[in-house]
Amino acid sequence: MPYPWTEFKRRWSRLRKQLKTDLPMLSVTPRTGVHKLATALASQQRQKGAAVIRLNYNNNTVMSIAAKALATLPHLAQSEHLGASLVCIIRWDVLASDAKFAYA
Repeated sequence: MPYPWTEFKRRWSRLRKQLKTDLPMLSVTPRTGVHKLATALASQQRQKGAAVIRLNYNNNTVMSIAAKALATLPHLAQSEHLGASLVCIIRWDVLASDAKFAYA
């Protein structure tokens, strides 16, 4: 199912206006549990409509934990339709001097 960038930006802007605040950011460390992270992401998505995680992309363990948690999300979704329609966008500003983290 194609999900164009413009549609993502439009949905994200609409969501931020509805919430009137930024979404809380979940940090991932090498000691973060995969299932606990996936559960936190699923519950935040149900409550707020989206979830944000902060990743140190130089750390392979952190990236692996995040990938496993994202792969687990469709199984934790309470409805089959929602689980099948989850989308993840990863962005980071590599031109910035402090481009240490990626956000998904």
